Amino acid sequence: MLAPIWARKLNKIDFNARQISPRGGNLKLSLEGDRLNITGEAVLYMKGEIYV
Repeated sequence: MLAPIWARKLNKIDFNARQISPRGGNLKLSLEGDRLNITGEAVLYMKGEIYV
């Protein structure tokens, strides 16, 4: 939600972000029109199935 706000303030569409938590993590954000692309490394912490 904050990427479009910062994009307008800083006049840029690519950002680096850091998750501040015990596990931490680095993300690359890129605004493309009305979409936000998020890239980085992830760790699987849960797996399941949902039946509707």
